[in-house]
Amino acid sequence: MAADGNGHDLAVLLTPGQTNDSPLLPPLLDAVAVPRLNGGPPRRNPDVVIADRAYPQRRIEVCCAANASRP
Repeated sequence: MAADGNGHDLAVLLTPGQTNDSPLLPPLLDAVAVPRLNGGPPRRNPDVVIADRAYPQRRIEVCCAANASRP
């Protein structure tokens, strides 16, 4: 699950329990779409990404660079 700073969910991916979390970071970040209040296309790149230790640091950096986000 991807959530904002207030704990509201932005995107959810449901997988079997034995699936490794690490490969799911890119599709999870791609699923984030925050609607804009004044219209226009939804915002898709978060400013900051915070992940737990299940994600290798290098993978987080690569995904964040692709989304113009800061790990």
